[in-house]
Amino acid sequence: MPRYRVVLVEDDPDTVELLNMALSEPDLEFRAFPSAEDAWFYLQGHPAVDLMIVDWMLPGSDGMALVRRLRQDPRFQQTRILMLTARVGEDDVVQALSEGADDYLRKPFSLRELKARMRALFRRGNEQAEVHWIRSGQLRLSP
Repeated sequence: MPRYRVVLVEDDPDTVELLNMALSEPDLEFRAFPSAEDAWFYLQGHPAVDLMIVDWMLPGSDGMALVRRLRQDPRFQQTRILMLTARVGEDDVVQALSEGADDYLRKPFSLRELKARMRALFRRGNEQAEVHWIRSGQLRLSP
């Protein structure tokens, strides 16, 4: 049984194939979707996702719209989000992190770095799960 469920939202078939091969590990369940809409439809029936890897530039609704949608839905508040995108500007990174992404990796990317960032996000997620957060609207406090 997989330890982590990972959803990739990426429209480039070569990147999907590369990540499908690179992330074929016994403790990972990996699903890929070519659009934000397809991923959102899947998530409605499978909300227990540990990590979303999201490209910014997608057909139809872009990846940042998906990130905002995920962060507004209580079911996905703890889902980790890694932006994997060709948008390389500092303003893009700041916007993504400000609007809910947990990490940002620019294309082209190293598979070793991607895996290291994934492991770090999984570790952080496990640490956060032990904390009982106090929430009030958009505010979240750790006792």
